[in-house]
Amino acid sequence: MPENQFRISKRQLTVRLYLVNGEEVQGAIFLHHSRNEYGLPEEPLDLMNLRSPFIAVVDQSDTVSFYNKSMVLYLTYQEDPDLSAITEANLRKKVVVKLHNGICLTGQVQVLLPQEHARLYDYLNLHDETFMKMAEADGAVSLVNKAFIMVVNQA
Repeated sequence: MPENQFRISKRQLTVRLYLVNGEEVQGAIFLHHSRNEYGLPEEPLDLMNLRSPFIAVVDQSDTVSFYNKSMVLYLTYQEDPDLSAITEANLRKKVVVKLHNGICLTGQVQVLLPQEHARLYDYLNLHDETFMKMAEADGAVSLVNKAFIMVVNQA
């Protein structure tokens, strides 16, 4: 049997991982072309918030390594505006996030939540999401592992 018959077609997205040990890794992650009945493409946040503990990252030499998501402080990438799934949001807050190692990240949280739970506090406490998404005006995005956040302040 050809090995290709078991391959799932995915798109690659260039990312930079910042690991707990201080290492930085540049490579590409693999995302499904669609993720739900509406045909929206899978976003990096979807992948990082899956309960599976590892993600595959391919480097420039086509070597695939598997990184434990719990060891990722944050990852960054450039968002394609055509693939962004958020069209409207009832929570838009500019925030500064301070990580356990002193690194500070700034960006905007933009998410659609149930109206009765549309506060920054509610978003930060979503129990089924390990990573939070922060975007900048230029399309740069950071996905931050909540386990390493010391404090979040509104900017």
